[in-house]
Amino acid sequence: MLYEVGAFKFLTPGVPSFNVTPLAWNMKANLLFMETPGAVGFSTGPTNSSDDEATYDHLLALTAFLARFPTQRKNDLYLAGHGYAGILAPMLGKAISIRNQNPFYLKINFKGNSRCYLGLLLGNPCTDPSECYVGKNYKNSAAHYEYLFNHAFMTDQHWNQFRGACSIGYDSDICV
Repeated sequence: MLYEVGAFKFLTPGVPSFNVTPLAWNMKANLLFMETPGAVGFSTGPTNSSDDEATYDHLLALTAFLARFPTQRKNDLYLAGHGYAGILAPMLGKAISIRNQNPFYLKINFKGNSRCYLGLLLGNPCTDPSECYVGKNYKNSAAHYEYLFNHAFMTDQHWNQFRGACSIGYDSDICV
């Protein structure tokens, strides 16, 4: 509620008083934030989702949201995201488009289709998973691997294996 597209803005940095942001997105649109997998952004939970599982989970969540709030069904849906959303948002857009072809399912008013994703808004997107996590000079640093784990590029299982293998040194043969 206080970052980037949030509805509120601190009046003075570090002081717990805030004002309504007059030009916030929520003044013109409804925003639904979905983070995946767990431990990304403000979410919590296991980090063992594949991209396919994340897409399926997002589709289920979106469908459940529209079932719970039917007044939102008529609204146009645009998918927006940053970074790894460059991978996940097109996958979700395709899943929505395929689902919308089935006349037995509730139609989601996505502003795109399976051939042209006009309803995608992406900022600094990764277009291949390797763009998001291949290290540079710091690829063998603890901070780099911790960053990967905290941003869900490693599962809980891989993180625990990494910590066990690299507890002595990041340049050891077993760690590398």
